[in-house]
Amino acid sequence: MATNPNGNLRITNNNNNGGGGASGGGGVKVDPRDPQVRKLVYNMYRGMLDQKHQKANVILDSTPQQHITKDEGVGSRVQSMM
Repeated sequence: MATNPNGNLRITNNNNNGGGGASGGGGVKVDPRDPQVRKLVYNMYRGMLDQKHQKANVILDSTPQQHITKDEGVGSRVQSMM
């Protein structure tokens, strides 16, 4: 893992056979403590959550309202225990 002079993240592949990749047995070294890697992974994760949220909204919008119940969460149950 290195940073180019222009500040972009560079992932090095030390696999000499030209293969490997993400599905292979390695060669690509990524430092999970690198702040740029952590930010990239976090942003990709948020993007996936957003896609699932949008798909869920489409499903809810196409479902008849009498089949949908709203979950009020656990706030009232926690309050009743105090």
